[in-house]
Amino acid sequence: MTPQTKIVTESMNAAIRPTRRWIRGVGIAGIAVVLVAILGVGGVVTYAALLLPQAPISPAEAALNPFNGRFLYALSDADMAATAYATNGLEQVEGLRDTLTLIKWAEDGKPTIAKDVIVSNSVMSWPQIAAASPDGRTIYVVEARPEVADDIERIAPVQIAWPSGALLTRIDLADGAESAVTETYSVGVNPVHLALSPDGRHLAIGFRSVGDFIADYQLAILPTDQLSDPSIYSTFVLQDAAGSTVTEVSSLAWHPSGNFLGMILDTDEIAFYRVNITDDQPVQLEPFGNRLTGHQTLSVGRFSVDGRFYFASELRWSQANPLAMVINPPGEMIAVRFDDATDDETAEHAEVSRVQVGLSPEGWALHPSGEFLVTVNMNRTYLPDAVAFLPGAQANSLSLVRIDPTTGELSVIDHYGFEGVLPEDAVFDADGDALAVVVYEYREDAIHEMGGVEFWNLNGADTETPHLERTSVRVDVMRGPHVLGLIPE
Repeated sequence: MTPQTKIVTESMNAAIRPTRRWIRGVGIAGIAVVLVAILGVGGVVTYAALLLPQAPISPAEAALNPFNGRFLYALSDADMAATAYATNGLEQVEGLRDTLTLIKWAEDGKPTIAKDVIVSNSVMSWPQIAAASPDGRTIYVVEARPEVADDIERIAPVQIAWPSGALLTRIDLADGAESAVTETYSVGVNPVHLALSPDGRHLAIGFRSVGDFIADYQLAILPTDQLSDPSIYSTFVLQDAAGSTVTEVSSLAWHPSGNFLGMILDTDEIAFYRVNITDDQPVQLEPFGNRLTGHQTLSVGRFSVDGRFYFASELRWSQANPLAMVINPPGEMIAVRFDDATDDETAEHAEVSRVQVGLSPEGWALHPSGEFLVTVNMNRTYLPDAVAFLPGAQANSLSLVRIDPTTGELSVIDHYGFEGVLPEDAVFDADGDALAVVVYEYREDAIHEMGGVEFWNLNGADTETPHLERTSVRVDVMRGPHVLGLIPE
């Protein structure tokens, strides 16, 4: 028996889709060379500097606030150096494997590695490929792209020519981190994003068409207690506001009620769907309200703690500009009021706030109180060493943003600089006074063997002057960490 596939149509708010989508990171080095040749080094640096908000490097000196949580988990893609997006050179190190690292706290309060588990995963997606169950006993990971053999030195271009993934990995922590057990399931070609329902009973997985491969469906919803039976997966073909089949579900998030899914389609459109789940019946999915169209490159979207708002980061990598990732402007955070008070057709979702943060804010963390968020701005650190003179290639930043819980209005408090290459994700601890940030790798590590999880404090959250403070605490992990998650006590 094959999964039931439903075509979900949408006739509201027609939009014109660009004829060609900019694919993340392909050919950056070549573009930079052309740019330098045309404008000259001075012109490039001057222009790029004008677009770069300067965040001073924060000293790594403070002691870490007590980190409240059972484990942190970090996913590392060991197959490629961060600069492979630009050079297509993987710079593999023999024996390194894709890894899920579980980090615990020693009796002295310092973080330490509890267990490394081999789990296939890929950085070629936004950092939404993993989720932990509400009881903390299970972690789910979609691989996006599979591991490749150590002797493969180059894949060109990486985003198109890399083999397609298919696996979902379930990591069982019921007997503790040291006894973690993994199982894998084939869920479809190119699963790139994942979200777990609030009750932990259903996984939503987004899929992507890449190169000559056209996905049969863009969304699947799976019961977590029957993952081994693909005949009961519910799969869906999704359409954009103009009525065309989408290329990918770029982001997935469940509403806290479990009755809705928020999605980003093809990185430029926000859409909401009502989810109806009945035991022993295929899942029903229906468009809910208007679409929000016309964005550039949206990455991660999530609902607020109370479900009244939906937040998304906008990288502003122009789909029409081939130089977008070399001279990109500052990114943004967007707040959308989610209207669940009316029916499926008349719900009116609306953007209520938009603020400028740092460059390339791919991942971000929501404070457990719902009153703050922190964007992880990788600036232009993904550029290879050959063009690392460009502003923004040497350092990243965090942007601390306040959220008005009544109106959804966003306001930037401050920006904080730090070193490293391609940081993509962060997570607060359970009480919100500590923050973990992943750094994919470090330029001073010439062999590209190591990434890191760095720790910050959020101080003064209940005062008029909240601020981030960089600590001296760092855990070295397998190279390529790009996703972080918290398992609470």
